[in-house]
Amino acid sequence: MKKFISNDVISFYMKKEVVVMGILVILLFSSFAVGLGSGDTNVSSVVNLKQTNDVVVGDNYIKNSKLYIAWDTTVAYYSNNNPKGVITVWKVDDNGNGDPTDDLNRIRGDLTGGEIGLQVLIGKYGVWGKWQRLLGDKYPAEINTYKSGGNGVVDIKCNYTEYNFELDLRYTIKPHDQNLYANVSYKVYGPTDINFVRYSYSQICSIWVTSDLGEMAWFDYYKISGEPEHAISDLPKADNKIHVTKYPIYGALRASSKNWITGLVPLNTSKIQDYYLRIKTGGSYNGWPFRRDIDCVIYNKTTSIPQGTEENVSFIWYAANTSSYNGIENLAREMQRETPPTTSHQNTSPNGPDNSWLWIVLGAVIAAVVLIVLILMKKKSTKSQPQSYYGYPPQYPQQPPQQVQQPPPQQTQPPQYQQTGYPPPPPPSSQGGFVNKTQTPSQSMGMITVTCPVCGFTSQMPESMRGQLVQCPKCGNQFQVP
Repeated sequence: MKKFISNDVISFYMKKEVVVMGILVILLFSSFAVGLGSGDTNVSSVVNLKQTNDVVVGDNYIKNSKLYIAWDTTVAYYSNNNPKGVITVWKVDDNGNGDPTDDLNRIRGDLTGGEIGLQVLIGKYGVWGKWQRLLGDKYPAEINTYKSGGNGVVDIKCNYTEYNFELDLRYTIKPHDQNLYANVSYKVYGPTDINFVRYSYSQICSIWVTSDLGEMAWFDYYKISGEPEHAISDLPKADNKIHVTKYPIYGALRASSKNWITGLVPLNTSKIQDYYLRIKTGGSYNGWPFRRDIDCVIYNKTTSIPQGTEENVSFIWYAANTSSYNGIENLAREMQRETPPTTSHQNTSPNGPDNSWLWIVLGAVIAAVVLIVLILMKKKSTKSQPQSYYGYPPQYPQQPPQQVQQPPPQQTQPPQYQQTGYPPPPPPSSQGGFVNKTQTPSQSMGMITVTCPVCGFTSQMPESMRGQLVQCPKCGNQFQVP
């Protein structure tokens, strides 16, 4: 069967249905793709294989090509070997070789100190506090490491039944990201005498009395949000607490000899009762212990935490090989502008809530609107188009049909035949105005028989339609009248 497609037909569809439907498909799939990129990355999400392979999860560590953390790598000198979930190794790829494990630990000083590392301190009012390492001697932590959506995650759960206090820490490492995402949650499930909860990055020069700063001398500058950088040497010889209060909330220490900046960005700032850098430069015992800490106080009152209290706070630990604070400043502004209030681990994990379905719905709405507009345009076009003679649409622009002037008949027939008269052609039938297919053009008095080149359908129309673009009422094909 010979295929008949004219250039005019192709142009007509390219200008209307094909173009509009193409835009429709692009909008739909673009919205769907944006939705996958914006929502929570979980096990069921589509994850790039290269990104997934960037994260490695071990028994007591998680890492990627830029960040490495490990817990319980040292034992406090007065403690036991129970799992405690205290981060004692925090490294970033300072030398740029794609392997952070061979770089220096950002947690410096004497790691046999019970409070050293990234951990939580709880305590009673007026009584020396207890750290995870101390509490872990009696109540070992339950530690679980796994991958979720390409991220490396460690969950650290500690149930201190003596205090009716349950602690849940979660650390997350994302592919090719040197920020460490932390989430601290706790609940009080019975009467307790705990009235103080603090999350800290703690460092001391030594657990013994000394006047030597040791590695604490590496950290020689500090900066808090809204303030210029200050030299630690300008601080008085005391246990200094530099409070962070101005937006965007962050604090950082700088080690100029190492080109390090280390800091903390709390995301749920309304849940932080106090945030300060603790820089101890002197005091009792000839200055012991010299400290370089970053502390966030989540709860601190003279009364105990009420039974039934549940709290949840998220943080980002920042570490970079730079002398500029622009990175942590921009991170704090971005995170504190976008982070919503949180109530549970499911909604406060560093990946955020799963909102991809909202983007998918938005894409479907956009597609529906475009489709409705297309239908309305076609209906309007159909209503405005006048009907053509014998069911054929005339070529655009529409011209009114003209009466064909017939020439006087030639005097070639005998007079008696002329007197009887030429029988006129039958009137158009009610079925689309088509004439009998056995009638010849010579019997049509100015009419011609037109045959569709695709389906073979024939019909009669005025001879003046020669060269005009028409459409077959049977198959819809458009062609020029020969």
